[in-house]
Amino acid sequence: MRGQIKTNSEAPLLTIISERGMNMYSEREMLNLKNMEELNSQVEKLIPAVVNSLKDDSQSASITVTLTFKLCEDSDTHIKMTSKVKPSFASESKALLCARDLVGNLSADPLDLGKNRIPREKSLFPAEEPSKN
Repeated sequence: MRGQIKTNSEAPLLTIISERGMNMYSEREMLNLKNMEELNSQVEKLIPAVVNSLKDDSQSASITVTLTFKLCEDSDTHIKMTSKVKPSFASESKALLCARDLVGNLSADPLDLGKNRIPREKSLFPAEEPSKN
């Protein structure tokens, strides 16, 4: 009823609704991180795993908490809030020089992959190699 003039017949109904609205808001708690117990327990459960992923002082790990607020279409007073907890575990990185074929498959040098070099045949024609007796 925004912007409309109230008639006497509507006044009692509006009074009842506004009284209920006042009660509804008086029973609510102010929004803060301390009151968000479920979010807090999610973070508490993740902390040991994130910390245990660290192997040395060159690594770092984190937990990101994101709160997103969006106005509801049909109300000036209601806001939709979503929360997201995202752990980032410690990781090691290594760069490789790769080659791409015409199909898009990638290949890398076996030494770069941590493997010993694959022994190659001594001759292009293995049948011609002298046999060891």
